Amino acid sequence: MADKVESRCWPLGPQAPPPPNPWIEEMLKRVYFTPDLDIRGLLGDAVSTPQQLSLPDVYDALEKILVSIRDDELETVEGRLGPKNVAFDINSNVGSLVISQDRLGVTSQSNFNTVKANCCVYKGRWQYEVSLGSKGVMQVGWATAECEFNEEEGVGDTKDSYAFDGNRIRKWNVSNMNYGVAWLAGDVIGCCLDLDSGSLSFYRNGVCLGEAFKNIRRGPGYAYFPAVSLSFGENLVANFGTSRFRYPVDGYSPLVPATDTRKGQLVCDLLYKALKVYEDAEKTTFKKMSDDGAQILLKGNSSLALLVAAPVVEYFPIVAKSPYVLEATLVPLLEKLLEKDPRHIANLLNMLWTLLEWQQIHLALEKLSNVLISSYSFASSSLDYGHQKRVLQIFVSLLSHKYTRRFLMCKVLFEKGRFSTLMKVKPLDIQHLEQIVPQIWFEVDEDPPHTPDDASRRASYCQSRDKIKAVVSQVEALQIELLQKVTQDDDNCPPLGQTSRDKFLCEFEKLLKEHSLAHSATTLQSNLSTVAISYLHRLISIIRRCLPIVNPVDGSDLRESCFFVPVFHFLGEQWTAGDTSRVGGLYSHLKTTYATEMKTMLNSMASVRQPARDDVPYHQTLPLVDRAKFTATIKVLKLVDSVVRLYSAVVHEQLEKAAALRDSMKEYLKAYRLTLDAMAKVEENSFEQARLSCSKDVFKKKLDEQARQMAWLSATMFSREKQGDLYWLLQVVLFTLEESSKTGECFAFVPDFYVETCIKLFHSLTSLFPPTSSLSEIPGHYNLQVRYSTFLAMHFSDKRVVNADLKETLIQALAQHVCPPETLRSLECMSNESSQMMVAALLRPYDRAWAQSNWILVRLWKGCGFAFRYSEAPHLVEKKMSLLKPRVTPVLPPHPPPCPSVFYQNLISKYLEEHPTNASAFIESVLTQLNWAFSEFVSMLQEIQTAHIRPERVLIDSRHLKVCSTCFNLTVALLRVIEMIANLSPNCLLRPAQASSMFLPRLFQTLSHILNRVCYGKGCFDLVVSLDIIGLESIDHFVIISAVAGILIALLLKGPKENRELVLQCLFQESSFQPQSVEAFLGFPVTTSAPTSTSSVSNQRTTTASAKTTVDGSTFSLANYGDVKEEEIDQVRQLIQLIKKAYASAGSQSDASGLRKQQSIDQDSEDICTICYAAVRSAVFQPCLHESCRDCIQLHLINHKECFYCKTLITKVETNPPVDIPDITPQI
Repeated sequence: MADKVESRCWPLGPQAPPPPNPWIEEMLKRVYFTPDLDIRGLLGDAVSTPQQLSLPDVYDALEKILVSIRDDELETVEGRLGPKNVAFDINSNVGSLVISQDRLGVTSQSNFNTVKANCCVYKGRWQYEVSLGSKGVMQVGWATAECEFNEEEGVGDTKDSYAFDGNRIRKWNVSNMNYGVAWLAGDVIGCCLDLDSGSLSFYRNGVCLGEAFKNIRRGPGYAYFPAVSLSFGENLVANFGTSRFRYPVDGYSPLVPATDTRKGQLVCDLLYKALKVYEDAEKTTFKKMSDDGAQILLKGNSSLALLVAAPVVEYFPIVAKSPYVLEATLVPLLEKLLEKDPRHIANLLNMLWTLLEWQQIHLALEKLSNVLISSYSFASSSLDYGHQKRVLQIFVSLLSHKYTRRFLMCKVLFEKGRFSTLMKVKPLDIQHLEQIVPQIWFEVDEDPPHTPDDASRRASYCQSRDKIKAVVSQVEALQIELLQKVTQDDDNCPPLGQTSRDKFLCEFEKLLKEHSLAHSATTLQSNLSTVAISYLHRLISIIRRCLPIVNPVDGSDLRESCFFVPVFHFLGEQWTAGDTSRVGGLYSHLKTTYATEMKTMLNSMASVRQPARDDVPYHQTLPLVDRAKFTATIKVLKLVDSVVRLYSAVVHEQLEKAAALRDSMKEYLKAYRLTLDAMAKVEENSFEQARLSCSKDVFKKKLDEQARQMAWLSATMFSREKQGDLYWLLQVVLFTLEESSKTGECFAFVPDFYVETCIKLFHSLTSLFPPTSSLSEIPGHYNLQVRYSTFLAMHFSDKRVVNADLKETLIQALAQHVCPPETLRSLECMSNESSQMMVAALLRPYDRAWAQSNWILVRLWKGCGFAFRYSEAPHLVEKKMSLLKPRVTPVLPPHPPPCPSVFYQNLISKYLEEHPTNASAFIESVLTQLNWAFSEFVSMLQEIQTAHIRPERVLIDSRHLKVCSTCFNLTVALLRVIEMIANLSPNCLLRPAQASSMFLPRLFQTLSHILNRVCYGKGCFDLVVSLDIIGLESIDHFVIISAVAGILIALLLKGPKENRELVLQCLFQESSFQPQSVEAFLGFPVTTSAPTSTSSVSNQRTTTASAKTTVDGSTFSLANYGDVKEEEIDQVRQLIQLIKKAYASAGSQSDASGLRKQQSIDQDSEDICTICYAAVRSAVFQPCLHESCRDCIQLHLINHKECFYCKTLITKVETNPPVDIPDITPQI
């Protein structure tokens, strides 16, 4: 027979049977003499009694028995056409598909791909199954050979093809209709075709979805092929009968006839008996009467037991012949052994490894693993995950065997993401969740229960959630046990010297790299995304069980409570991923730049043990005992590296996706309650009530489903245990960064993903886990929060951080950190040194990426500025536009609730006063950026205005709108920073440290331009506001006028009276300033167009006045907004009266007073300044002799020494009074 070993090799030589042994004969009788196995009948007279049974007799009898059981060979089955081995036909492929080696698994790599099987049916009742690897758009069903498909049309889109799509919950046959229920990844879809009645139906996890189609076309020329169509990225595995159906349907046949399992079952039954003999060999004794009548005690051993088992083990390849036989015979045997004692499986493996050829045992183990993993990936058929737990237990037992573990880890488990599959805990579908969570409660509802019924439902919901957690925790415990087996570090295997942990680290590194490639290439699929969260928590448990380890730096123990990764770990390229960028840049650059620091660090380590040699890695110079401890430490640190990278690369994104369910629930809950309120206000039995009732039912159904899904997430993903894992990991990462920072320049070697993970972990614990699990419930959380705050404050401007992306990540994290009051208070609790360093870094000149730094200053000031307390822009509330969702979610909330920090305001004021030079440089940069931001904003407004007045329709680029809105927001933010300075340190603006600084003239010039653009009607600003363009909702009068008002009030009303005259003088000397623009703050009349020169100023009283109106036609006034307090309105009135009175007084004085420019300039005059067109030319540049007015050249010389026109370096300016040329570096 084909499965029989060609030549038996006895221990005493080929074809030489062992000598008779009474113990063997007794054991052969126990194993092979059964009512179902009539060996004596087969051997005839050769064996008259069981005691005469020998090994050759057993071999011959087994051979005759197995030969007598004939395999059911495939004959011509009526109604079926095709080969014996049914699989997908690669020649029928349409599109780009990745097909597995057995041609049963397919993955789509283009828009819409279709493939058919190589077998068709034309009569009878047939079934095949598909196991879904994803839950997206797929159409599975049947099609005829004449159906032509393309990348737009698949199965079900042609006349003679029929399909079901569980993603869209529809059935397809040219047209589509509602059918079935939604499917999930891991579901098994049964496709059943009844050609006798002409009907077609589908099953989901064994549950019939109903008859999908009837009266399908049959007869000559009509034969139906199994066919599937998949959209991009989707994947599935088909089973045409090669393996046992997961959910067979009575009356339907597989396309591959069921394999006869009688031979395999016989072998497994005998193997079970032989195993009992093998296990009890040492303690099995019996007495036998010798020829002389004496009693002899017979005792066995494992070697003799192997001889007894050899006949049946020889036929073990029959069991591994096909997945079908293996699943039907060997898997039940393993489950039976598992129930009795898991050690039985190890003993069985010992027998098989001893008696089988290595090719045979390898093939059997590979097929067994494939069958087990495939069945594990199916949706759970019970609420207790019984099948999944049995699979994990079998694998734990298999991996407990050293040789089996070595083979599976090297050749099977880490291929094609098989081991990752075992780390999954597939969520229960909605049908199972309805059973386990009968009563629902909305976790996002912050209100406590109002009635006893509410309290009862909440208690029932929490009890159901705890039940889910208890069930899943059992699966998780087995996964941890499984991981412990593959991360053992005491099973060194010569000659390579690799342990299981070495192999796992290597394979996990490959998995992370594969995910990185798949994340950057749209044509690849990652096996890590769906299992990353489970993987992370299991690995954290493994790491914590490996502690404590020895710190090679000082020989101390790194314990769980104070664990960190020493910085030496990052100094070697081979100890972390070589392609990972570091805080200070690339490793190749760092090891050259900081070679001395590296050597010093390694020598300091070596001094603990013995001097290190430069040409040998440090750990190889240690004594053997210390070297072993060092190697063990390195492996644990590598495992920590992998976990940190895993969180940064995959886990955080998955947690955010899961937490998005809460936001969706809040929206549905809000809509549901609004619908209930609306129903209470309408008449009963009206059409409006019926419409609202339908909406209510839709919202309620969706909320019930989301509440049950939230119960699953709360129990498995956001539980306190999971929160504790991430909290511990955050402690490890933060402690690592703190200790590394203390080492000086070696901090630059830290991989950037450590910093990113630290930031993401804190965000998860504070934003994603509540309200299910709050960070405040963890003892010592506030101390950790202060440490995290200190790290951000000390490193967001650290010169050692060279990576540009990492710099932006740090400053964004700090900007987010100042938003919630809780984290802001933790910033205030830092040491004085850290707080002062943070303030100094924030007040550096804006010659860098400054937007986030400026936003932080605004956040520290918000709540103290003029009418600067709104959480939502007041104009949006008035326009009822607050529900509009931005197309791109902002990194930071645009209007967080006010929470000013008086502590940091005092530090800012103190710093500006104690560092006048730095303060001048900072204010100068703020004014420069303000002028740039508003100029860019106006330029973009003019482009929008030009596009609007064109007769043809012009589409505005969304990027243009985004930049325009950003420039406006930057302008407002910069104005608020100036308002803060004007309130906290007005002397920095009034009396700068450098005599050449012109802060007030520059400030009032910009403010005047802003007011002229905003406060006068019929301009581009008013036009854009009136258009209500989506993307420009933030642009309005209130936010910018209130900021300008706050600056003027601070300078004119809040400061000392002696400063008022100086401020008014600078204000009135600005040629573009108009007092009417200030009157517009409260809706007073202003001119219809902004004046452009001093000549128009003199004539402004004669122009027609009109009131500034808002979009809805009402007059704009700060008094119309509830966000403006009454005392602030009084301040505005005082401001207007002060300016009007001073302006009128200045008009009656002589020009010599200098309070107000009264020059009347003819714009056509040859003497006018061609830069500002607001004054006569009064300054001559040397040596180029070009001319301008004095104000223009004075402003220009603040940052530049080149001529306006010819770029010649200016050496002298001839004007009266003279202008100093500052000592600055020329800017080309």
